[in-house]
Amino acid sequence: MNIQLDDKSTNKFFNWFATKMFEIMLPKILELLQQHLDADVLLKKYEVCDVILNCDEGTADDHFLNAPGFPYVDFGKKSRRYPKKAVEKWIKDNTKFN
Repeated sequence: MNIQLDDKSTNKFFNWFATKMFEIMLPKILELLQQHLDADVLLKKYEVCDVILNCDEGTADDHFLNAPGFPYVDFGKKSRRYPKKAVEKWIKDNTKFN
């Protein structure tokens, strides 16, 4: 099969193609930039509840903080810290849709 396009159609096709590639690639590029440029911070329990989960600590314990795979770092014998990026990724990976 041999398809030939005139200059105007060729230009129109490649502009469309470039726009589609940009739409597909831009979100991934921004995500990668954010991962590499943002310094990760360790949050305290109340910060995870206030800043990210927007719930009280009891609800966070019941539904999130003790869930299998929820990210944390031991901080002393009785304390934990939560890496902000890992928590946000866990939420993204565990979000359910109907």
